[in-house]
Amino acid sequence: MEYVHLNTTQARHLIRSGSWKGPTTGLAPGYVQANLVVLPGAFAEEFATFCRLNPGPAPLLERTAPGNPHPMKLAPEADLRTDLPCYRVYREGKLVEVSEDLLSLWQEDFVAFLLGRSFSAEQALIAPGIRLRHLKQGRNVAPVPTVLSSQYEAMRWQVSRVQHW
Repeated sequence: MEYVHLNTTQARHLIRSGSWKGPTTGLAPGYVQANLVVLPGAFAEEFATFCRLNPGPAPLLERTAPGNPHPMKLAPEADLRTDLPCYRVYREGKLVEVSEDLLSLWQEDFVAFLLGRSFSAEQALIAPGIRLRHLKQGRNVAPVPTVLSSQYEAMRWQVSRVQHW
């Protein structure tokens, strides 16, 4: 797969309509991409603190108001319940469901966090002619293990493995 030259509205339309089901790497180059974390409002402040203490692994781009699935700063026309090709739902640190949308799961107190991701930097590498092997192979970016520990205060929730899609 090579880069698909779409704008963000076109990319979201493909995803929302079910026409794009794979990883979003290479989709809409030149635009910021984000990871999505959705939590009940009771955990929102603690997760925001985690992001503030760990801006490297959890760079917070935007936090939505409780119950609002629209990121008003980054993409007000987006609907975070439908505009990703795949949602992995975790409860108590365990993957319990994979879904095409969050419409039936969305709650009025949910707060969404958009975190920066490496896909946004790929265009800067491709522009001068650097070929990225994972794009040519149609694969997602590989995670890089680290020995650095995250910094956090006493949290009521457990950080579990993050899967990118």
